[in-house]
Amino acid sequence: MSEQRMYRGKRVDNGEWVKGWYVEAQKTVPCIVGQYDDNHYGYQVVIPASVGQSTGKRDKKRTADFADGQEIFGGDILAYYISEYDKPVLKQGVIEMVDCCWMCGGVYLWALCKSGDIEVIGNTTDDPKLLQETDR
Repeated sequence: MSEQRMYRGKRVDNGEWVKGWYVEAQKTVPCIVGQYDDNHYGYQVVIPASVGQSTGKRDKKRTADFADGQEIFGGDILAYYISEYDKPVLKQGVIEMVDCCWMCGGVYLWALCKSGDIEVIGNTTDDPKLLQETDR
């Protein structure tokens, strides 16, 4: 499954995050369709505000769970450094699609990834308190 066509959402029934394709059952119920065990595909009803598309990019975090970095989705909150007057300044922002481009705090995501100093610190669904500190 291509990362850029992948979505994630938080299940309504148990709050678990799931990844897969986004569909709307009966044209109104948001669902994520994916492979949930070795042999079966299925769909899960998700909270509409939690649905985010993969940007196809990953952050700098390298852990046992994220050997290649954590995948970045729309609605994620990033911490990143930008240069202001030749000094690095720590900022936070929400990943959003603006005019067909992924943006974070008014900066293109591709430019942030090029600098390499970005990290997913939360998302708008699970971490609403972080939204107060973001540079939208």
